[in-house]
Amino acid sequence: MGRLAHSEVVRNGLCADFHVVHSLITMYSRCAQVGFARKLFDEMDDRDLVSWNSMISGYSRMGFAKEAVELFEEMREKGLEPGEMSLVSVLGACGDLGDLKLGRWIEKYVMEKGMELNTFIGSALINMYGKCGDFFAARRVFDGVRKKDVITWNAMITGYAQNGLSDEAISLFNAMEEGGTSPNEVTLIEVLSACASIGALDFGKWIDEYASKRDGQLREFHAGDLVFEDAKDIYQVLDILYDDMTMEVYVVDIDLL
Repeated sequence: MGRLAHSEVVRNGLCADFHVVHSLITMYSRCAQVGFARKLFDEMDDRDLVSWNSMISGYSRMGFAKEAVELFEEMREKGLEPGEMSLVSVLGACGDLGDLKLGRWIEKYVMEKGMELNTFIGSALINMYGKCGDFFAARRVFDGVRKKDVITWNAMITGYAQNGLSDEAISLFNAMEEGGTSPNEVTLIEVLSACASIGALDFGKWIDEYASKRDGQLREFHAGDLVFEDAKDIYQVLDILYDDMTMEVYVVDIDLL
């Protein structure tokens, strides 16, 4: 269908329309056809910031982290100042590559330009630092985000949980609840994983029961490399994690409860 639409664009002489080409680049990127997307990008006579953003985002989204960073550097060499979308995409690539140097440069750039440390760029920085193992920097950024939404909390909780800092993940989850932010399915899976790691059986049971009460509120979401399209898929994962905990003899840390 996408290629048919592209054919219609060519047939109707719309190849010079920036908005149309941007849409085609995004479409091909999301369909894992980054080669076609790059061909369109290279054929553009005059690329604006949106053009660069579309291609960099496409690379980063599809796992071509090295290419995303290289294109970002090329954009900077041509004198274009990156915007929020460019920075967020490249931060994802930095995390995948473990490129702390560029990630730290981006944080410095955000500060120097007086850009707001909102949940969008704040969460991207937290994810990047978490993937690179710099949890002090991740927590510093987290603490600096004034208006934290569930995505911001998830970024920090996930960073802790996926790197063995289970106590910190559970503690932050408690702070999230106390602060009035409702957890979503990603939060619950990460926290239950943290409970399984340290044997917090009672707290894990509470998480499992809490999730079961949210059946009508669940939507499709991504957790790691998995995509859940139905509530029962989420609960199956939660049940597996909880069952794994009960199959072992754990000493429950009551200080976490």
